[in-house]
Amino acid sequence: MGLSTLCVAVCCLCLVSTSEGQNPNKEENKPTGRCSGWEETLSTQLTAPSNFISFLNTNYKILPKLSSGCVMSFNQSANATAVADLMKVLNEVYDDLNPGTRKMVYLWIEKMYSKENGPVVNKEADKEPVKPTGKSGDKPGPDQGKDKSNWITVNVLKLLGRFLLQAPISTIKDIGGNINSSLCSLYSNVTEPFDKFYDLNSAQANVLFQGLQKCNVNITDQKEIAKLGQMACFFAPFTDKLNQSTVNFLMMKLKNCSGDVKNVYQNLMKSRPTDSINADELKNLGDAAVGFSVNQLGNLSKKVIQESLDQLKKINGWSQGQKKALLEKVLDGADTQNATGLKKLGGLVSALDSKALGKLKGSDLLEAFKSQDVAQSADSMQPVQKKSIVRAILKDKSINEALKDLPPALMSELSSQTLKNATDSTLTLDFLDKPIPWNRGQALVIIKTILKNLKTPEDMKKTAGCCDWSDLQ
Repeated sequence: MGLSTLCVAVCCLCLVSTSEGQNPNKEENKPTGRCSGWEETLSTQLTAPSNFISFLNTNYKILPKLSSGCVMSFNQSANATAVADLMKVLNEVYDDLNPGTRKMVYLWIEKMYSKENGPVVNKEADKEPVKPTGKSGDKPGPDQGKDKSNWITVNVLKLLGRFLLQAPISTIKDIGGNINSSLCSLYSNVTEPFDKFYDLNSAQANVLFQGLQKCNVNITDQKEIAKLGQMACFFAPFTDKLNQSTVNFLMMKLKNCSGDVKNVYQNLMKSRPTDSINADELKNLGDAAVGFSVNQLGNLSKKVIQESLDQLKKINGWSQGQKKALLEKVLDGADTQNATGLKKLGGLVSALDSKALGKLKGSDLLEAFKSQDVAQSADSMQPVQKKSIVRAILKDKSINEALKDLPPALMSELSSQTLKNATDSTLTLDFLDKPIPWNRGQALVIIKTILKNLKTPEDMKKTAGCCDWSDLQ
């Protein structure tokens, strides 16, 4: 097989592998509304459960592969106990479910509980299907605790769990209309109802906060903040009403947030004077220090910043302006001309200008990049900084040495011509396991170099991670 033919074959294989790899939960091309294999058993068990919990435990690992098409076909008169058991497990694997499946699970629950009869509730004594009675011992029925204006009762809220976030904003707004709402009942009866809401967005959080303010609770009270879970990550509008003790408590809660909370920290820190803060106080602030403005950081003494540098350099979220403000305070006491000095700067290295970076030795730069903080700082560098670094490294280091320790964010600055000088021992299949966004020119050079090492189909599949194959079309 000629080189060009083999390249085409490899590229085709990579296109398939890359397409599959982009979404590990991608559903198979099965007819809409159909279940297959274990899904068929699941669908049947929902209406006629038999050892259903055992079935769920046995299939727990493959449950995240549940297709949206199968959920679409679920019976809307399912057994309420089985529904509750399934929803408990689906909430546990929520993060691993296909986004389409999450949406269909919510819609399935909505269709069941918004209709007149709802799911079938069984009496514990004779297991005969009966209409929901609303007794405290029953599984959630359609009428139990139901608001006049909304189908989502407090029990349905508990049932939905994280799937509530798949509901339209208008529906989420409806559950918190007044002090007798389902949202108020949930908040007063569940310890941390929003603890697992990791995919909560700001629009949803704002609507939920509006509902909570109708629940006759003071959400700025420390005891109430303790119940907010992921809602605390969107507390920025209420920070000016907090005393210092509550501010400290909120900052502890923010450490559990899954998203960016810099705006909350900014609101918490905006009125805090910095000219009198000592090193211990700054260290204790931890990630909250990212909330200080450039002017506030400029008011910190050099001594305080230098003594806190080990903590500050590890904080994510600094803007380039903030990094430069900090860097100005430590340059006098830090030797930035060698690897040791660069490592001391950590993430602040990205604030060094391109001229300063270009004067460094390649060996010092590669050694510094062995530090995770320094390597990650390359992600926020400007193209001109990246070019200066790569040029400096290649002045006294070979491409083979550079490829071993160069951060992925800098790989794009390597020219195709430079990559041609890399040896077969460097551009191996194992090297392609690194998550590097190679461009078209780089990819062609790499493929040509490693073709001779492709011996099995598995070897070929490894090439999928090396290329942006969309550019080859």
